[in-house]
Order: sequence, then C-alpha cells, then structure tokens
Amino acid sequence: MHMRQRGLGGSGADMPELLAWTRRFGLTLVVCIATMLCFFAPDGHNDQRSLQVVALLLAVPVFLGARFSGFTVILGNRLVLLSILSFFALGFASSVIAYSPHHAFLELSFFLLLLVLAMGIAGEIAAHGASGLTRVLNILAAGCLLYFLQNLLIYLAATTTRTQPVLGAFAPGFSNYRFLNHAQTILLPLLVLQCCRIPKGASARWPMYALTGGWWTLLLLSSGRGTMMGLAAGTLLALCLRRRHAFGFCKTMLLTALLGLAIYAVFFAFIPLLIGMHPFGMLQDVAARTASDPTSSRWGLWHRALDLMTAHPLLGVGPLHFAHYGIDVRIAAHPHDWVLQIGAEWGLPALCSVSGAIGLGLLGLLKTGHRIAPDDAQNQATLAAWIATGSAILIDGLVSGLIVMPVSQLLIALFIGCAAGWSWQFRHELAPQPPSFPVRAMAGSLILAALLVVVTTIQADIAKGGREGALNAAQAAWYDGNYYHPRIWVTGHF
Repeated sequence: MHMRQRGLGGSGADMPELLAWTRRFGLTLVVCIATMLCFFAPDGHNDQRSLQVVALLLAVPVFLGARFSGFTVILGNRLVLLSILSFFALGFASSVIAYSPHHAFLELSFFLLLLVLAMGIAGEIAAHGASGLTRVLNILAAGCLLYFLQNLLIYLAATTTRTQPVLGAFAPGFSNYRFLNHAQTILLPLLVLQCCRIPKGASARWPMYALTGGWWTLLLLSSGRGTMMGLAAGTLLALCLRRRHAFGFCKTMLLTALLGLAIYAVFFAFIPLLIGMHPFGMLQDVAARTASDPTSSRWGLWHRALDLMTAHPLLGVGPLHFAHYGIDVRIAAHPHDWVLQIGAEWGLPALCSVSGAIGLGLLGLLKTGHRIAPDDAQNQATLAAWIATGSAILIDGLVSGLIVMPVSQLLIALFIGCAAGWSWQFRHELAPQPPSFPVRAMAGSLILAALLVVVTTIQADIAKGGREGALNAAQAAWYDGNYYHPRIWVTGHF
C-alpha cells in the first residue's frame, strides 16, 4: 500500500495532528457532521433538508479552493465523464420544457451539488490516505451510538411506564421511519466494515459489534423490507464476486444481524410480553403484510411512471415532476423506484447515461481487487463493503425513495466519495491532479449556477412563510385536502 496511507487513524492523535487532519479532510468532515446532525433534527425532514443545504453551501467554496482535486478521481474516465455530462445535459433540456422549470432546475442543481460533494470527498480521501476513511467510520459510529442511546431512553420510558410505543417511535428525528431505513441501507454495511477494521483483541471490537447489532435491531423494529432485501442481496453479490476475500465481511454481516435479532427477541418481544405488553415493532407482522400487499401499494406509482415514460420517452416530464403528473395516484410524490423515477422525469436517454456511469464506476471498483494482496484482510473487507453497499443502494432504491431524501442523499455522496478515493490509491501511484484551467472554469461556472438556483429557491421558500407553506382554500379543494409535495419540503407543492 502507498506510503501516503499512513495517517491519523489512531485515537491518540494530539491536537496539532487533529487540526492538520481537519484541514486535509475539511469537506469530508462537514458532510459527516451534517449527516449525523440530521439524525437529531427536531423538525424531521425539513430540518434535514436545511442541514443538507448548509452542507452544499459549505462544500462549494472548499471544492473550488482545492482546485477540483476530486474531479479526476470520479470523472477521470472519459466514458464516465461523457455519461455524466450527457445525463446533466439531458436534465437541463428536460427542465427547460418542464411544466414548472422552477422545480425542475432545483432538482437538477441538487443532483449536481451532490456530485460536487462526492468529488470533494473522493479528492480528500485519494490525496491523503487511509486516515480519512478511518475518521469517517469513527464519526459515523459515534453518531450511530448517540442515536441508539436516544432510542434506548425511549425503550426504557416505554417499559417503565407500560406505554405501548407508537409506530415509528424508534425513529426519532425522522418524519417517517422509512426515511431512517433508507439511511440504514448505507450505514449498516459501514458499521460492519468498522467491525472488520478493528484488530482482533482490541478493546473497541466487541462494543462495536454490540452497536452494529443494535442498529440491526432498529431495522428489525421497523421491518424495512427494501433495506433488508438490499443488504442481503448486496452481501451475497459481494460474496459471489470476491469469494473467499469477502468471507470476513460477509461473516460479520451475518453475525451482527443475528445479534440484532437476538436483541430484538429478548428486549423488544420477550420482555414486553413478560410485563403484559405487546411486542414492540412490526417484525411479527412482516409476513402477513407481504402476503396481503407485496408492493405496499406501489403498483399504482410504478404504473403511472411507466405511462409517463411511454408518453415522454426522450426528455421525460421534468426533474421532480412526478409529483405533478402522479397527483391522482395519491400515495407519494415519487415512484419509489430510482429507475422509473429517472426514466419518467429525465427521460430514457438520461436513464441510460446514469446507468452507464454507475456500471463503469462499479467496474472500476472491482478492478481494485487485483491490486490488493490476498492476505490484506482489512482492505479485502473494505472492497467487499463497497460492493455490498453500492449494490444495496441500487436494489433498495428499486422499491423506495432512497435517492430522494436528504439523509440518504448525503450518505450516498459520502459513500461514492469514500469508495472512489479509496480505490484511487490502489490504481494510481500519484495523488489526483486538478483538471486543466478551461475545464475548471467551465465546471466552476456550472457549479456556481447550481448553487445560485438552490440559494434563490430556498430563500424564496422561506420568504413564503416556511418552505412552500400551506395550501389556500381553493388549492385545498382542488387537491381534495391532500398535500402533494415534490419531496423538497414536507408541505411543499406545485
């Protein structure tokens, strides 16, 4: 492994070293902290979106000041660059002709700035080595620990007062407990990776296993079937692609999941029954729910998305616009399927472009395996974790709004940045170099334009009295009393 991978991975780093690390990984630190703060948002989704916007605002000057160091890490492959450029060019054309360009350009800008986040993180990880990834996992683990302790207090309050917890009680900070599931799709493999990276015999090893098991328990409480399916399929795919090299990671996934099931059985099923209460959570009902409604009423959404793709195959109906054309479906403002969402809103050529970029990115990640020593257990586990996480995102995203919600969007950007930066260290001898001045000038102009769109739109929403406030009487009558939000704010509407 390259010498620059030596870094501040240990817990004994003194203050000057910590400050030096903060300077080298400033953007990564901003995204990690913003993401963890989202878990304690008093107003749920709206506060989470606001924190995401703050992270995007801070990211742009850091990225520009670093001379686009992560640009090459993610877009260095010409085919990937062409795919991404095509995707955003098609999204621009779709936004111009959309019913509400205001909303379409906002979505386009969000996606572009999330890419900036990913590139900035990738540049920091690629340039400065393993200490960045170690710190990322430490920060995420610390945030997950605090969140689990908060849920522990909720559990103690429920059992001591004999008060049956309401649905979603163990997802504080989230407007809908499914939004927590979206985050768990990405966080659980990273917690498992942290378990794998801690040396055997280290004092932190078993507490980390316990924390990861606790997070599996939170998933079981809400019975997030999409997350479970994505994690299971992603782990199996990692095992199939990496075989014995992925065995350590896959075994840890299984062991921590079984530990989470044991915690659930004892503390959330047996003890409540023992004290005269019903079992907490929804796990016992998952089979019945699946048998009675396998798609959880998503078929209407999927059918509408297919209709929109058929009617508008080239440019779609506009980014963020499923909320307008699917209003009579009355279930959600997005189709709960990333393929159908991009195809219906951006058009089939854009869907092909982004799918090509994803495929090329995964292929590049797999090529890293040839450069890792067979006995390098830590990095073999890391590669398996990237494969499992990326696959889980794609699979869970086929039945959920994973690419829609602010916390999961931040975590996806963090995942892409960390995986790309980590992979770069194995496939390139030198730190990534900034692109040429003309490329920086063009890309910088687009980034600043996207930032301006987000800032002006958010400012206008706040000036209206808070995030596209309530409907007036005429609008409420037309909507039949159902708010129909295009995913940015809880009560936003066209």
